[in-house]
Amino acid sequence: MNGEAASAFLQALQTAERQPIPANRLAVVVAHPDDETIGAAGLLMRTTGAHVLVVTDGAPRSAEVARDHGFASFQDYAAARREEFQGAMAIAGVPVERQIMLDFADQGATHGLAQLSAMLAGALIARNITTVVTHAYEGGHPDHDAVAFAVQAAWRLLQQRAHPLAAIEMPLYRLDAQGDCEFTTSFARPAEGATDYTVAGSMLERKRAMIAAHASQQEVLKLFDPVCEQFRPAPLHDFTQLPNEGRLMYERYPWGMDGALFQRRVGEAMAALAREGLRWD
Repeated sequence: MNGEAASAFLQALQTAERQPIPANRLAVVVAHPDDETIGAAGLLMRTTGAHVLVVTDGAPRSAEVARDHGFASFQDYAAARREEFQGAMAIAGVPVERQIMLDFADQGATHGLAQLSAMLAGALIARNITTVVTHAYEGGHPDHDAVAFAVQAAWRLLQQRAHPLAAIEMPLYRLDAQGDCEFTTSFARPAEGATDYTVAGSMLERKRAMIAAHASQQEVLKLFDPVCEQFRPAPLHDFTQLPNEGRLMYERYPWGMDGALFQRRVGEAMAALAREGLRWD
C-alpha cells in the first residue's frame, strides 16, 4: 500500500538529526484511546502536525466492565477515556482540532466494518491525509483487526478517487507460537522493512507521562515496554484468512468474538462495499 512512501517516512523517522518531521498529512489511526500512546507516542512526538483518529470510545457497552474500572455507567467510562486521551495528546503536542473520535463501541468495531471503512475514507479525504499509521493484523483484539481491515478498505476506496495513501503498521499484542499472550510492540516474526524506534531521554519521560494520563488503563499499560516502538510498511493482507496462523488472543477473553465470526463479518463488509463499487482484486 504505497510502500515507497511508507518506507521514506520510516527512514526520516530514523534520521540522526532528530529534527521534527512535518506530518500535516499523516494520521495515526487506532482502535482505542491509549493504543496511540502504546504504539506511536515516540512517532507523534517526533512529528509536527499529525492527526490522531480513534475509532472507539474505549468503553464496552457493559455496566459490569464500567464498574470494574470505577465508573457508574459505560457513558461515564467513555467520558473519562476521552479526557484521558485528550490529556495524553496535550503531552504529545497534538491539538484538539487534530484529534478525531468516531465513537464506535469498544469491542464493537466489527459490527459495522463497511460503515467504518467508508467513514474512515471520508475522514482521510476531508483532512487530506496521505499516510496512515495503524494496527498490524495480528489477532490480538478484534477492534485492532477491524481497524486494519478498514484502513485497507479505505485505501482501496481512495485509490478509486486517485487519492494516494501509504499505510504503516505497528504491533501491540498477540499470541506467540507457544500460545502465550505477548504484550509487545514488536512483530511476531522478522518483517521486511521493519523499523525499530527507540524512545529515549526527554521523549521517554513524556511518553511515561502520556501513559500515566490513561489512568483507567494502568493494569494493561504496565505490561508494555515504553522504550520500544516498531513499524513497517503495511502489506496487503488477505482478510478472508485469519492472522497469526489462526492463533487469536481475543478468543481467550469474553469479548463475544471468535475467528469464525470475525471472518463472517469481514465477508459481509466486503460484499457490502463491493455493492457500492469497491473492487477487491
